[in-house]
Amino acid sequence: MRDRPLAAAVACFLLLTACATPGEPPRPSPAAGPATSPTAPFEASFTEIGAANIVLMSCIGRFNVEESEWCTGTFMSDLVDDVTTTLRKDIAGRPDPARFAGVSAAIRDLEKSAAAVRQPCDDLPARKLHCLAAFDTMMNDWYTFTSATGYG
Repeated sequence: MRDRPLAAAVACFLLLTACATPGEPPRPSPAAGPATSPTAPFEASFTEIGAANIVLMSCIGRFNVEESEWCTGTFMSDLVDDVTTTLRKDIAGRPDPARFAGVSAAIRDLEKSAAAVRQPCDDLPARKLHCLAAFDTMMNDWYTFTSATGYG
């Protein structure tokens, strides 16, 4: 029963994403050459990042208000790990991974702060000020990460 708002939020986001991009995306002009934007490779991951963004926002709201049983530190940390793992693989597969040093640094910071909320914040009675501070740090790192990828 508690998963319904989360499922609805993710479904709504995916529906809006699908509706916002009807048809085929515009193709770049051959004369324009290859994409030079440092964020261009991550555009395909925006749906995944966006869905994770909705889930994290929902978790933070539930954590602060009702101490949700399903939205634990481990759950959020695993979600962050899924997104960052996908992007790490994408960067590693590029011929010029050094070009994405800013994104890689944002990934490292986000993974570090996500690890800090893992187990200490899973226990409902333990969710005190230190967990709120850890979540706040993780969300700040999340915003930095999404900005670095071009999503934010």
